[in-house]
Amino acid sequence: MVLAPAVFAVLSFGAGVILLWSLALPSLPEEVARLVPVVRVNASHFFSSLAGVLLLLVAAGLRRRSRSAWTLAFGLLIVSTVLNATRSGSLVESAVLAILAAALWLSRGAFYRPGGLRRALHERGWFLAAIAAFATFVWLGFVFFEDVPYSDELWWRFVLEDGGASRFLRGAAGGAILLAGVIAWRLLAPAPLEEAPPPLDEDRILRVLDRASFGRCDANLVWLRDKHLFWSESGETFLQYGVRGRRLIVMGEPCGRENDILPTLRGFRDFADRHGMELCFYSVGRDLLPGLVELGLIIQKIGEAALVPLPSFSLEGSARKPLRQIKRRVEREGFTFRIAPIDEVPALLPKLRPISDAWLARHEGEEKGFSLGSFDEAYLSRFPVALVEGADGPVAFANVWTTTSRRELSVDLMRYAEATPRGVMDYLFTELAFWGKENGYGVLDLGMAPLSGLEEDRLAPLLSQVGAFAYEHGGRFYGFQGLRMYKDKFDPVWEPLYLAAASRLGLPFALADVALMTSGGVRGVIRRPRSASGSAGS
Repeated sequence: MVLAPAVFAVLSFGAGVILLWSLALPSLPEEVARLVPVVRVNASHFFSSLAGVLLLLVAAGLRRRSRSAWTLAFGLLIVSTVLNATRSGSLVESAVLAILAAALWLSRGAFYRPGGLRRALHERGWFLAAIAAFATFVWLGFVFFEDVPYSDELWWRFVLEDGGASRFLRGAAGGAILLAGVIAWRLLAPAPLEEAPPPLDEDRILRVLDRASFGRCDANLVWLRDKHLFWSESGETFLQYGVRGRRLIVMGEPCGRENDILPTLRGFRDFADRHGMELCFYSVGRDLLPGLVELGLIIQKIGEAALVPLPSFSLEGSARKPLRQIKRRVEREGFTFRIAPIDEVPALLPKLRPISDAWLARHEGEEKGFSLGSFDEAYLSRFPVALVEGADGPVAFANVWTTTSRRELSVDLMRYAEATPRGVMDYLFTELAFWGKENGYGVLDLGMAPLSGLEEDRLAPLLSQVGAFAYEHGGRFYGFQGLRMYKDKFDPVWEPLYLAAASRLGLPFALADVALMTSGGVRGVIRRPRSASGSAGS
């Protein structure tokens, strides 16, 4: 007989509830009071309360197929069966516990994940349910013994007949101390798998980036060193992920060999399964969708990326007149554009730091991470930097991501000084597009317009309808339409970007976790950008 781990989780939780509630009964059966020594009965009551609390807590681990949770639950059920027979002689209760232990033994093969119990204790829902169940036990005890006058003597009264109140108080105190200890540990201990990422193997990463036949510019986020890496068995493909709660959030697409992508996705799915974690992929394009569907993930469009085709890029035609005017005005005021090669960047950073700090102060912002670079000298020194310079030095900059295949280039950290010509970032993007065209790049990626392109008809998925509504009416809180209009002036091709999660019900929670991770917390999520152009440089 093999039952689903989720069933055992519920049954284990129920066994803990039964154990605790039975301890709240006011007295022992008369036949037991005559036969069982007083010390054994009182000890059995006390340790049964501890076992009941532990069964409540271990239930979440069973649901996650934890091997250590199975071992603990099986041992607790055996011990509880013996303790129950000793303290009350309830054959029905003992039989239920014994049958559950036998069923758990027969289903032991379903519990194969190493560890997992520590992670399970960080599940808020199960933990709150355990606290609520224990609270009902305490409440029932006080209801049953409301006629017993309280005195300090009750704590030290070890008798059989009429000793139910004393046994209840000691059991409740023991269970409360155990539960309080677990609560304190849960609050103080770091969440599982959230340790800092290990140091990077830089030579290995450089080899993969240089030889990659699959992947996008955002693979360069690896140099932020704020994410974990999962490597394929061949060692020639990696993906980047962060941990939030029980969710592994992959940033972008894997980078490496094209024929290695699907095995890498499968390996990562198995890795997540072994650790009882859910998968989430953020900001992925069409090319990865078949692999994600094969993993059983649910796909949700979250926006569109602005890709400017460079071979055909020019400033000819009436549609590009605003860009021509900006270019003439900026250059007339004595500003120029250039790309600073990587070897010049370290010496430039002291001049760029004040621009970055002032930009953050104007936007009341903080450095972020995960999906966006920060002004970190070690990070920025990895890339060429696009500069707009005047007589007194740089006034705007952006680090430039490239791919060795020259399929695309993109900008990451974009900041500008307050005293700059109007349209300075338009000028920077225009000149960068020409630079990319001259150097044989395919497209310039101007980044995502969140919620752009979502369906809002009545047959569209609910999350798409909500997103489309926010896009249309959420300008008060975030400039969704303004951001797209800003990028539209470069006449890009809009490519859809997607989020993938384990279930449709889990999509909103996955999206919330992504928002918190990419924005640096709740403050970053609710902060409203000042303008469309400011957003483009955020």
